[in-house]
Amino acid sequence: MAPWELLDRAPIPGNGGELRLYRRGQEYSIRVGGGYTIWVGRKVQSD
Repeated sequence: MAPWELLDRAPIPGNGGELRLYRRGQEYSIRVGGGYTIWVGRKVQSD
């Protein structure tokens, strides 16, 4: 299985934390703080 690739990061206003966007193949993940995943999705191709 391929490792997750960090695509971007952004500060959380008023929190001091950070959001991070990762990609692994066609999967995407948004994580916060100590690595907590808040969303995972797949890129789908429509006809």
